[in-house]
Amino acid sequence: MNNVSLEDRIIKIIKENFTNPDFNVNKLAEELNINRSYLYKDTIKIFKCNPKHLIAITRISLALELLTKGEKVTYAAYKTGFINSYNLRRAFKTRLNNTPSKIRKQCLHNNDNKEKFLKIIRNSLLK
Repeated sequence: MNNVSLEDRIIKIIKENFTNPDFNVNKLAEELNINRSYLYKDTIKIFKCNPKHLIAITRISLALELLTKGEKVTYAAYKTGFINSYNLRRAFKTRLNNTPSKIRKQCLHNNDNKEKFLKIIRNSLLK
């Protein structure tokens, strides 16, 4: 029996694959060698969200980090596994009720409140 917890395995697989636009819940379940319904129940139990949301918030969080460092929206989309910048914008609007370019602009122009702003945004991802 493997001593690595399911939580650690899920996190490791997502971190290794999130940049791949084809990575999704089916591929995560396949990598873990478990069925989707079992994966769904376990991610709800462990992370308090479903696997699709977990993959999305991982991608959005990392895109957010790139944007706050001044990277362009297109580059952030590419580096975080979104097919294009439109999909990144749509994910930001859905999860954060804001666009990536507006968030980038706010962070770059208001460096003093950047960490406070990022904390608020990250907390909204966990809802």
